Amino acid sequence: MNATLKQARAELEDYRAELRRREDSRYERNVDDDCWVSQWAENIILQEKEARVMLAEADGLVECDVLCNIETGEPIHARIVETRYGHSWMVADAADNAVDWLPDWAADDTKRRKSNAAARGYVVRRALKKGEVAVVGNGTGLSGSARVVIRPVYDARWADAGIVAWAEETDEGDQK
Repeated sequence: MNATLKQARAELEDYRAELRRREDSRYERNVDDDCWVSQWAENIILQEKEARVMLAEADGLVECDVLCNIETGEPIHARIVETRYGHSWMVADAADNAVDWLPDWAADDTKRRKSNAAARGYVVRRALKKGEVAVVGNGTGLSGSARVVIRPVYDARWADAGIVAWAEETDEGDQK
Protein backbone atom coordinates (compact mmCIF):
# COMPACT_ATOMS: atom_id res chain seq x y z
CA MET A 1 0.00 0.00 0.00
CA ASN A 2 1.52 3.32 -1.02
CA ALA A 3 1.97 6.29 1.32
CA THR A 4 -0.72 8.40 -0.40
CA LEU A 5 -3.34 5.69 0.08
CA LYS A 6 -2.34 5.17 3.73
CA GLN A 7 -2.52 8.89 4.39
CA ALA A 8 -5.91 9.27 2.65
CA ARG A 9 -7.37 6.33 4.59
CA ALA A 10 -6.00 7.68 7.89
CA GLU A 11 -7.49 11.14 7.22
CA LEU A 12 -10.85 9.57 6.34
CA GLU A 13 -10.93 7.45 9.49
CA ASP A 14 -9.88 10.42 11.67
CA TYR A 15 -12.63 12.56 10.19
CA ARG A 16 -15.25 9.82 10.62
CA ALA A 17 -14.17 9.43 14.27
CA GLU A 18 -14.47 13.20 14.81
CA LEU A 19 -17.99 13.18 13.31
CA ARG A 20 -18.98 10.29 15.60
CA ARG A 21 -17.62 12.18 18.64
CA ARG A 22 -19.62 15.29 17.69
CA GLU A 23 -22.78 13.27 17.14
CA ASP A 24 -22.36 11.43 20.46
CA SER A 25 -21.80 14.74 22.25
CA ARG A 26 -24.96 16.25 20.74
CA TYR A 27 -26.94 13.14 21.65
CA GLU A 28 -25.71 13.14 25.26
CA ARG A 29 -26.61 16.81 25.68
CA ASN A 30 -29.93 16.19 23.90
CA VAL A 31 -29.45 19.27 21.73
CA ASP A 32 -29.07 19.86 18.06
CA ASP A 33 -26.77 22.85 18.01
CA ASP A 34 -25.70 22.14 14.46
CA CYS A 35 -27.62 23.79 11.67
CA TRP A 36 -28.29 22.02 8.38
CA VAL A 37 -25.60 24.06 6.60
CA SER A 38 -22.81 22.79 8.84
CA GLN A 39 -24.13 19.24 8.56
CA TRP A 40 -24.18 19.64 4.77
CA ALA A 41 -20.58 20.95 4.86
CA GLU A 42 -19.47 18.01 7.01
CA ASN A 43 -21.02 15.67 4.44
CA ILE A 44 -19.16 17.38 1.57
CA ILE A 45 -15.87 17.08 3.47
CA LEU A 46 -16.57 13.39 4.15
CA GLN A 47 -17.35 12.81 0.44
CA GLU A 48 -14.11 14.57 -0.50
CA LYS A 49 -12.04 12.38 1.83
CA GLU A 50 -13.78 9.21 0.53
CA ALA A 51 -13.06 10.32 -3.05
CA ARG A 52 -9.37 10.84 -2.17
CA VAL A 53 -9.23 7.24 -0.91
CA MET A 54 -10.91 5.98 -4.10
CA LEU A 55 -8.46 7.94 -6.26
CA ALA A 56 -5.48 6.67 -4.27
CA GLU A 57 -6.77 3.08 -4.64
CA ALA A 58 -6.81 3.67 -8.42
CA ASP A 59 -3.15 4.79 -8.29
CA GLY A 60 -4.19 8.39 -8.92
CA LEU A 61 -5.65 7.57 -12.34
CA VAL A 62 -9.12 8.30 -13.69
CA GLU A 63 -10.74 6.79 -16.79
CA CYS A 64 -12.21 9.31 -19.22
CA ASP A 65 -13.31 9.80 -22.84
CA VAL A 66 -10.83 10.91 -25.48
CA LEU A 67 -11.85 12.09 -28.95
CA CYS A 68 -9.60 10.53 -31.61
CA ASN A 69 -9.17 10.64 -35.37
CA ILE A 70 -11.06 7.64 -36.80
CA GLU A 71 -8.36 6.90 -39.40
CA THR A 72 -5.20 7.22 -37.30
CA GLY A 73 -6.55 6.61 -33.81
CA GLU A 74 -4.52 9.59 -32.57
CA PRO A 75 -6.08 11.87 -29.94
CA ILE A 76 -7.45 15.20 -31.19
CA HIS A 77 -7.07 18.53 -29.38
CA ALA A 78 -10.63 18.59 -28.01
CA ARG A 79 -12.53 18.61 -24.74
CA ILE A 80 -16.09 18.23 -23.50
CA VAL A 81 -17.79 21.53 -22.70
CA GLU A 82 -21.22 22.33 -21.35
CA THR A 83 -23.41 24.22 -23.81
CA ARG A 84 -26.96 25.43 -23.48
CA TYR A 85 -28.03 22.33 -25.40
CA GLY A 86 -26.05 19.83 -23.32
CA HIS A 87 -22.50 18.54 -23.45
CA SER A 88 -20.49 18.73 -26.68
CA TRP A 89 -16.98 18.03 -27.84
CA MET A 90 -15.19 21.23 -28.79
CA VAL A 91 -12.42 20.51 -31.29
CA ALA A 92 -9.84 23.28 -31.12
CA ASP A 93 -6.84 24.58 -33.03
CA ALA A 94 -3.40 25.14 -31.48
CA ALA A 95 -4.59 28.46 -29.98
CA ASP A 96 -7.54 26.68 -28.27
CA ASN A 97 -10.09 28.31 -30.60
CA ALA A 98 -13.08 26.15 -31.54
CA VAL A 99 -12.92 24.80 -35.10
CA ASP A 100 -15.55 22.04 -34.86
CA TRP A 101 -18.30 20.85 -32.53
CA LEU A 102 -19.52 17.31 -31.94
CA PRO A 103 -22.70 17.08 -29.86
CA ASP A 104 -22.42 14.48 -27.11
CA TRP A 105 -26.11 14.53 -26.22
CA ALA A 106 -26.58 10.95 -27.37
CA ALA A 107 -24.14 9.71 -24.73
CA ASP A 108 -26.69 7.27 -23.29
CA ASP A 109 -27.20 5.64 -26.69
CA THR A 110 -23.80 4.07 -27.45
CA LYS A 111 -24.58 3.05 -31.06
CA ARG A 112 -25.92 6.49 -31.92
CA ARG A 113 -22.95 8.18 -30.24
CA LYS A 114 -20.50 6.03 -32.22
CA SER A 115 -22.27 6.62 -35.55
CA ASN A 116 -22.48 10.40 -34.97
CA ALA A 117 -18.76 10.54 -34.21
CA ALA A 118 -17.82 8.27 -37.12
CA ALA A 119 -19.83 10.37 -39.60
CA ARG A 120 -17.67 13.37 -38.61
CA GLY A 121 -14.38 11.41 -38.77
CA TYR A 122 -13.97 10.83 -35.03
CA VAL A 123 -14.04 7.95 -32.58
CA VAL A 124 -14.38 8.21 -28.81
CA ARG A 125 -11.94 6.03 -26.86
CA ARG A 126 -11.36 5.54 -23.13
CA ALA A 127 -8.02 6.48 -21.59
CA LEU A 128 -6.42 6.66 -18.17
CA LYS A 129 -5.21 10.08 -17.02
CA LYS A 130 -3.85 11.52 -13.79
CA GLY A 131 -6.83 12.48 -11.63
CA GLU A 132 -7.74 14.97 -8.94
CA VAL A 133 -10.53 15.35 -6.41
CA ALA A 134 -12.44 18.61 -6.63
CA VAL A 135 -15.45 20.21 -5.01
CA VAL A 136 -17.35 21.89 -7.84
CA GLY A 137 -20.47 23.96 -7.69
CA ASN A 138 -22.77 26.30 -9.49
CA GLY A 139 -25.25 28.97 -8.52
CA THR A 140 -24.78 31.38 -5.66
CA GLY A 141 -25.81 31.54 -2.06
CA LEU A 142 -28.40 29.06 -0.83
CA SER A 143 -29.55 28.42 -4.40
CA GLY A 144 -26.11 27.07 -5.27
CA SER A 145 -25.06 23.48 -5.06
CA ALA A 146 -21.78 21.66 -4.63
CA ARG A 147 -20.63 18.16 -5.29
CA VAL A 148 -17.42 16.17 -5.10
CA VAL A 149 -16.00 14.81 -8.35
CA ILE A 150 -12.96 12.85 -9.42
CA ARG A 151 -11.76 14.28 -12.72
CA PRO A 152 -8.64 14.55 -14.85
CA VAL A 153 -6.23 17.22 -13.64
CA TYR A 154 -6.89 20.59 -15.25
CA ASP A 155 -4.24 20.38 -18.00
CA ALA A 156 -5.41 16.87 -18.91
CA ARG A 157 -8.98 17.91 -19.70
CA TRP A 158 -7.93 18.35 -23.31
CA ALA A 159 -8.37 14.96 -24.95
CA ASP A 160 -4.83 14.89 -26.33
CA ALA A 161 -3.13 15.76 -23.02
CA GLY A 162 -2.05 13.64 -20.09
CA ILE A 163 -2.85 10.16 -21.42
CA VAL A 164 -1.09 7.58 -19.27
CA ALA A 165 -2.55 4.48 -20.95
CA TRP A 166 -5.51 3.37 -23.03
CA ALA A 167 -8.33 1.47 -21.37
CA GLU A 168 -8.76 -2.19 -22.30
CA GLU A 169 -10.73 -2.96 -25.42
CA THR A 170 -12.94 -6.00 -25.98
CA ASP A 171 -12.95 -8.11 -29.15
CA GLU A 172 -15.79 -6.05 -30.59
CA GLY A 173 -13.67 -2.90 -30.34
CA ASP A 174 -15.67 -1.48 -27.44
CA GLN A 175 -13.82 -0.31 -24.37
CA LYS A 176 -14.49 -1.96 -21.03
